Amino acid sequence: MLDVLITVDTEFWPAGTDLEAARDNYARCILGRHRHGAHGIGYQIEALNAHGLKGVFFIEALHTAVLGDEFLARTVDMVRGGGHEVQLHLHPEWVGVWDGNPFGGRTGRNMHQFDEDDQAAMIEIGLDAMARCGVGDIVAFRAGNYGADRATLRALARCGLVFDTSYNLAHMSSDCALDFNQPLETAVQVDGIWEVPVTHFSDRPGHVRPMQLCAVSFNEMSAVLKTAKVAGRATAVLVSHGFELMNPARTRPDPVVVNRFGQLCHFLGGAREQGIVTRGFADLVLSEAPQALPIRSNAVRTGARMVEQLVSRLYQ
Repeated sequence: MLDVLITVDTEFWPAGTDLEAARDNYARCILGRHRHGAHGIGYQIEALNAHGLKGVFFIEALHTAVLGDEFLARTVDMVRGGGHEVQLHLHPEWVGVWDGNPFGGRTGRNMHQFDEDDQAAMIEIGLDAMARCGVGDIVAFRAGNYGADRATLRALARCGLVFDTSYNLAHMSSDCALDFNQPLETAVQVDGIWEVPVTHFSDRPGHVRPMQLCAVSFNEMSAVLKTAKVAGRATAVLVSHGFELMNPARTRPDPVVVNRFGQLCHFLGGAREQGIVTRGFADLVLSEAPQALPIRSNAVRTGARMVEQLVSRLYQ
């Protein structure tokens, strides 16, 4: 059985303390509103439900320290009302616009720019905000920008969480600072936490690509999932964002990515008989196992995706 975790980072960017500006930002980045409709998390929830799939929405919660609980409560209600899982996401950028910064004036883009005690305090702030909005069963975390380090894992364990999914091999040269003895292909228990890496594959020699909706084609996604199942992997983690079906300006949907998401949902909806099922972290049962062999794609799929991405850019 391959457990597929469709994860959606659900966030909007720091816009100071202006609530009206924040509402506009929220409408574009999370609701995905545009002139002719909406292609944000509401659209994603409907598509997942139409195919009987489970989604995991990592909802950013640190913004509540700046803007209050209005946006978090609304998002939580949408996700849980749709039958999907809420887990914790934090973007430390919000500390930079926090009046009365409790971290001694320290700011940073990533969790790993703060020490373990500060990180634990941020996580507790996020958990408290979730509890105020009715979510008291958080078990999993993803750092904004994948910007975690080993101190993040220790802080998560201190706060009682079970899973982290911040490890993204494609971001190890930039924001992600989770250093292990070898590249992670599959989940490992370390520092009191199960690290469940974002699934990746090699699309050309010396290069890996994460399983992110806007970054890979449907043919690549389906091939990787089938390969993972045959190889006996326990999990596959896919990444999306609340705004990922939109063009970068958030003014209209990107038809290439919208179609890709629809194809993925259709495939997964029919893959249960093949032993490929979508699941939330709350239902995940892991056991220690050797690291799996890397998954490799082929030149035909890579070339086809490059053409598809070029078409997508025409809509930007």
